[in-house]
This record gives sequence, C-alpha cells and structure tokens, in this order.
Amino acid sequence: MAERSLRRGWHIAALGIAIAGGVAWLGWWTADSALLMPRDVVPRPAAGVVSPTPAAQAPSPMNPLSDPLDATELVHVADPVGNALDLKRVFDEYIASGDPRQRRMAVQAFEACVPAFLSGAGQTPSPEPLIRALPPDHYQTEREGAYRTLFARCHRLLAEGRTSLDSTRQVLEHDPQNQAPGLRAQEAGLAGRLERIEPLVGEALSQSDPAAVASLAGLAARIVPWRQPDVADAALMQRAHEVDAALPWVACDLGLDCSAQSLWALQLCAAEGLCEGDVSARLMARISPGTVDTSAVQQQRWRLLGLIRSGRTLGTADLLPP
Repeated sequence: MAERSLRRGWHIAALGIAIAGGVAWLGWWTADSALLMPRDVVPRPAAGVVSPTPAAQAPSPMNPLSDPLDATELVHVADPVGNALDLKRVFDEYIASGDPRQRRMAVQAFEACVPAFLSGAGQTPSPEPLIRALPPDHYQTEREGAYRTLFARCHRLLAEGRTSLDSTRQVLEHDPQNQAPGLRAQEAGLAGRLERIEPLVGEALSQSDPAAVASLAGLAARIVPWRQPDVADAALMQRAHEVDAALPWVACDLGLDCSAQSLWALQLCAAEGLCEGDVSARLMARISPGTVDTSAVQQQRWRLLGLIRSGRTLGTADLLPP
C-alpha cells in the first residue's frame, strides 16, 4: 500500500509538487500522470522572483537566484520528452531501447498521457472532462490552454485505444527499471530496505540523466530519520529541505527542458495553477514563505551540480552530508 501510494503521489514526481517536510517534497518531480488532475489554485509567484534556469544573468548580492556561473560552463543534455510535440513518437523511439534511461523517457511520455486523458469505454479521448473540473480562478484560461496543449501532444498516443493503452500500462508497471531511481530509493526506504538506497542514489546522481536527478527530490528529508531514528536534528532537516528544493533546479541545469512550454511547466500550470515563468519560477512560487532560505538552496544547487559534473561515483553522503 505504501508503495502504491508513493507512486501515485509523485509527478508526482514526480517525475510533481508541494514541498513541505518530507513527503510533500516528493511532489516536485513525478512520472505519474496523476499530476494532471486539477488541484486547488496556489498563489501566483511573488513579484521579483527570478528564474534560476541556465540563461545567464549577472550575479548580484541582492539577487540570490541569479546564476553565478557562465551559461556556457553548464552541461546540457537533450530532453526528448520535455520539448516533444508528439509524445507517441518519443514512446515508440525509446520503449524498446536496451538503455533503462531511454526506456524511462518512453515511460514518462506515456504517463504524461495515460491515465489522465484516458477516455471511458466507447468515448473519444478529450481534455474536456479535466477542463470542466477546473475551479473558477484567475488562471483558468491558462490552465485550460495547458490542458489543451498537453492533449495535443498526447493525441496520437491516445489513438491507440483504451484496451491497448491499459495493456501497455500494465506491462510498464511490472518492470521496476521503468521507475526513476530516486523513487525506487524512496520506496526501498519505506519498505525498510535501507541497504538498497545507496546504489540507487549513485545511479540517480548522474549528469547523463537529469530526470533521475530530479526524481531524488524528497529523498533528503526522508534520509534524516533513517540516518538518525532517535535524534530530532532540526538543522539537518532544514538542510535536507534545501537539498530537496535544489534538486529540480540541478536537473534543469543538466539539460532537462524547464522552459515555459516544456512538458513539466505545462503540467504545473494545468494541475496546480502555477502558470507564470519557466519551471524554476513556478517551483519557487510553490514554496511557502519562510520554508527555506533561497540563498541556501542556491548553495546546495551549485554544490550538487559541481559534484555531479565531477564524474565520480556519488552516494547519500554527497546528497546530504552528515
């Protein structure tokens, strides 16, 4: 039950999602298309929030979100899912790959569409049920547009029909390699298999797989009680929250498409009413004031990025130093 709950809670992701004290941090990145279900509106971004994406800005002591590195120094890898206009093409291209990272790209493309837009028996797939469920608010037009854009990217995949899509989903769910390593690490911890966490963290902290890096969001806050079950270390937990907040930004730095029209940005708008700016700005808008120190989050961002770019094998002590 805990495993199923964790999977559904994420895109949660996952692979999506409000961050507050451990479980909620997991929501920043989830491959689960439950992210697409309408939620209550969240406040619009505060004025002056600056996007921390790799577009170069002059660093300023008054702007802790500005980029301290030249954009040309950042490592970028292709994100064929985030900017794909046809998610079926991505699915078909990568689902039979022998590389589990590429197969996870196919799964991410599939889960962006199914079951969110899956129609009932005898019905034509449509974004209209999700749009009709949206609450009336000042972002309603943007959220409706996001759903329609997402549906357009899913349209060819959805044409496979409900029976075929249900069958495909069952096959995908039975292969644990199709789940991002960060999520598998969290499930291992929940199941008490702490010895499995270390290699999964090492697998996820790879500059060649930014989606895997993002999937770690939420793990740092969980590591604290696993590491110190009898000690309430408030300072370590605060640092864990800062690490978890930084991980999606690191994924953007490593090449995940975090633009305003990326898959992730559209999902955040449609599901949560976070419709202004790129992914980084939308994630910043989700953080409750006073939850984390943005300058500390930036420090964790550059620390983690430097470690990942070093190319050495990393583990939980690198993710969250004792």
